[in-house]
Amino acid sequence: MATQIAGAARALVGIEKSGLWGRKEMEEWLGRDADYVVLEPRTLEQYRERHPDHMARFDALLREHFELIDRVDEYPWQVFEIYARRR
Repeated sequence: MATQIAGAARALVGIEKSGLWGRKEMEEWLGRDADYVVLEPRTLEQYRERHPDHMARFDALLREHFELIDRVDEYPWQVFEIYARRR
């Protein structure tokens, strides 16, 4: 059992270093840590299809704590939305 726990802990560190995140990290970042958020809406749609519950919470946190301040759409194949934390 101890080996499994140690393995899981090491795997979590690797996952975090890879830039992957879970509900806990999302709550921390969007709930209090991040001052800005840069999103690619087209990519988010793919996540919404695969993880609707997770993304519903993501959208709620974004609405609650951030406001859209700019949209970069100079490139037809890629659009970015930039949000700033509400003060």
